[in-house]
Amino acid sequence: MVELPGQQIKQRNLNHIRKLMRKFSTATKTQLANESKLSTVTLGSLMSELALNNEVTVDKLMPSRGGRPAQVYRFNADYAHALGLYVLQTNQVYMLYTITVDLQGKILTCECVILESEARNQIVAIAKEKCQNDSLIKSISVGIPGQALHSNILFCDVADLVGDSLYEMLKTATKQEIMIENDMNAAVYGYADRACLHDNECTVSIYFPMGMPPGGGILLGQRLIRGKMGMAGEISALPISVNWKKPDQPIEEIIALFIQIINALLAPDRIVVYRENLNQSHLSKAIKKTCQNHHSLPEIIADESLERDYMLGITKLALSPLLPKQSNF
Repeated sequence: MVELPGQQIKQRNLNHIRKLMRKFSTATKTQLANESKLSTVTLGSLMSELALNNEVTVDKLMPSRGGRPAQVYRFNADYAHALGLYVLQTNQVYMLYTITVDLQGKILTCECVILESEARNQIVAIAKEKCQNDSLIKSISVGIPGQALHSNILFCDVADLVGDSLYEMLKTATKQEIMIENDMNAAVYGYADRACLHDNECTVSIYFPMGMPPGGGILLGQRLIRGKMGMAGEISALPISVNWKKPDQPIEEIIALFIQIINALLAPDRIVVYRENLNQSHLSKAIKKTCQNHHSLPEIIADESLERDYMLGITKLALSPLLPKQSNF
């Protein structure tokens, strides 16, 4: 085993205590020592540093049977905030949602406006205003109905967002860390977090918006499968001839075909299907007929709205730079 330098050990210990404090919200040094296997002396030093940095606050004393009262520490969820902005089509209109959360993911503000034709300027103006009104915002994520590679949006249903201008404008206006993510990647990320899935499970999300081609996202454990240039999940490119603008198609049969192909290629543990007004009984029958020769079938979860998981994924992404990374302890 490679021996870590003292500073690295200290940082690892600090991150472990940060995770425990976020998990429990309040704890004593004895409770943290039992969970972390660190000595109370080491913990005393670490907690003093976290308190000095305002990451934890010193709370009330807890009565003790026969001994000295125990000092209680409280996790400071307002040490930093995260801002998420995401674009979602609702009733054939693109809407821009903004959400601010604390370090526990608690929603502090949530707003929605119609996305204007000059979408870049609108998003930047809103993000700048949010950061001016809340100096605790330290990270920003943006969800788009398109594909981004690093800071460059390769394509998007909202044409004004294509290119790297949005990233550069946001970076300049807010001076914060910026992350841009595909809507379906964010949704499958959010669903996995909400459902508390196991690390070795594969989850696929597919979204069939009204009057638009579908999209998908793939998650293996907690890792998004992006593919070359981030193009994994672009299921509208599959050789299935569909006029997506036609409203009266038997959508359940079409979705079953996509599930058949996805299951043959990936054999996921589950597929989450997002579609308004979906007849789940018809979908089940169509899947049973289409996939009758498959040796295994994934669990199918149908949801009429993409928004909940999309929002959860975007906020989790925005929080990711502010939280301690996973470590083997």
